[in-house]
Amino acid sequence: MGKRGPKPQGPRERIEAAVPPRLAEVIDAAAAESPYKTRNDFLVALFADAFNQPDLKPKPTRPEVLDIPA
Repeated sequence: MGKRGPKPQGPRERIEAAVPPRLAEVIDAAAAESPYKTRNDFLVALFADAFNQPDLKPKPTRPEVLDIPA
């Protein structure tokens, strides 16, 4: 059997290689509309909410996003 290509080296590369492209687009779009500057902060907050761990949730870094009327 032939090789499929170079193996991702670091943890970030391995994670990004495992995430389907469409899911990555959805995560990026949701993170862009969130009160967090980075995708990582958005994901940490998302999982902190999902697992009911408010002490792990980072502080919002873009408070102007929080003022959007519902």
